[in-house]
Amino acid sequence: MKRLLILICFVTSCINRSDVDTTNNSATEAATDKTLNVMPKLNHPETPDYLTSIHLLDSKLESFVVSGTKYEIINRVAKLDSNFEYNETSLSILIKKDRVIENEIFRYARFSTRDIKAGGTNKGFSYFRKVQIEDIPTKDSKKLLRFNFDYLPSAPGIQSVSFVTFDKDNIKKSEIYSINGQYITEGNTLKGVYWTGYFGVEIPLKITDRKSDLIIEVDSAKVLQKGGFLMFPIDDNIKTARANEKITVIKNIPDSSPSPLIIDVKDGMNVELVYFAITGSSISDIIKNNSIALPKRDTIFQNYFDDGMFWLKFKIGEVEGWTKSQKHYSILGCSPAG
Repeated sequence: MKRLLILICFVTSCINRSDVDTTNNSATEAATDKTLNVMPKLNHPETPDYLTSIHLLDSKLESFVVSGTKYEIINRVAKLDSNFEYNETSLSILIKKDRVIENEIFRYARFSTRDIKAGGTNKGFSYFRKVQIEDIPTKDSKKLLRFNFDYLPSAPGIQSVSFVTFDKDNIKKSEIYSINGQYITEGNTLKGVYWTGYFGVEIPLKITDRKSDLIIEVDSAKVLQKGGFLMFPIDDNIKTARANEKITVIKNIPDSSPSPLIIDVKDGMNVELVYFAITGSSISDIIKNNSIALPKRDTIFQNYFDDGMFWLKFKIGEVEGWTKSQKHYSILGCSPAG
């Protein structure tokens, strides 16, 4: 079996030099690589015979200065020849401080040369990852970066992110957090839009700076809590009714004696989705194993609804009501998707 030949490409023919860290590895950097156990050059005894080369590229994502120290963010990439369809994957992120490797983070554990397909459809890396970064404004002198990870193949609609801060000589990062939906940063605020299958729910989040790392938490101060229910606003909350039908809903929750309410829905009416609500769960249940989701555990008022879903408060004109009926979702213009 042919041994895998690794080519470190720093020439223009391999990749645009403006996107590559062109500093040659010095003896100091080589020693640093060894000390930090930086991901080794790509070789494996079971590498298929048809692979003659994989290019190992260090692509600079961003550089900046914090308190007089220059940092460079490097995306270490494995790249196949151009005849492969899926020919590139991020292996890890290197952090350089004053041109010397300080740390290696976000190693891609799924990478293996044994998973490379030689022919047929979708040839190339069977599993691969793309990385993008963006600056997040802060209220102090710290530098905050958001890392966006795209994993392929993966279930549609899942977004994964991590955050890293740079403060003088101190670097802190969070784990990678995933959500079925998307993360939105507006200024220095963060929220997750969780996709229920019918509509997106806005979850207020915050980045907590701890002694040695960062974590993402639900910002409980921004969550409406009422009678054992956790209530969240709806993203993209204006819908159009799709049927002419009278529906029976609940006038208000929580209520020990729920009052039914009949609403005459007309096709084409504007429907405002006001709140999403869950009960039987606490705020600490929303983030588990670095995954953000809204659990559905409650069965109250089930006698009103044969097909209980998530609690949804909606408004038509001046009339408001709560429902958890899948049939009502459809009537109110919420179609299942993704």
